[in-house]
Amino acid sequence: MQTINIVSLVEGREPVVAMLASGLSRLFMDAIVISLPILGTLFLTSLATGLISKAAPQINILSEGFPISISVAFILILASLPFMIDAFARVINSGFNTIETLYTQIGRQITGVVQ
Repeated sequence: MQTINIVSLVEGREPVVAMLASGLSRLFMDAIVISLPILGTLFLTSLATGLISKAAPQINILSEGFPISISVAFILILASLPFMIDAFARVINSGFNTIETLYTQIGRQITGVVQ
């Protein structure tokens, strides 16, 4: 049985694995940055709904809370989409640059050109 050391793969011996490790971590961080304002506002909406249901228990706010959250989410997405264009463009350009770098590294390994 053989084992693979991930550190030795990422050290530059395998550009695909290095690209996947760095690209996926960058993609995860970009997704968090893009979704954080909407998630934060939805958290505040849930918090406000909980406070209202605790303050006035005779109002069944739980049955109204889900449609309110969905409505707030759609309104926030519609309002924030024009401001997110730069973030989306940056993520897409970064992905294409990473793929270009990967193809360049693989091409250098195939042809044996060292820089």
